[in-house]
Amino acid sequence: MTNITYHCEEGYKRGVGGDWTRTCLENKQWSGTPPVCLEIQCSNPSEVNNTVLDVGGTRMNEYAFYECVDGFRLEGGSTTKRCNKDEEWEGEDPVCVGG
Repeated sequence: MTNITYHCEEGYKRGVGGDWTRTCLENKQWSGTPPVCLEIQCSNPSEVNNTVLDVGGTRMNEYAFYECVDGFRLEGGSTTKRCNKDEEWEGEDPVCVGG
């Protein structure tokens, strides 16, 4: 008997349902049903005081960009965040202070 095992491509995660391993049966049909892979996506990143947010995309390895509003400067954190494989934004919130 021949078995096949499915894997999701990078940027995708396992969905619910389907069979990740299937067997070729005597009638030359595959057992079970194909599995489903879902695109990895982060929710929208949080708004941060005294910044303008530009979301370049919410899929894995896409970025969100923050810019301090006029009259404020970056004092800490990061102006860029990246959506990771765990569907979370990596990077510290920027800290923009007046002055």
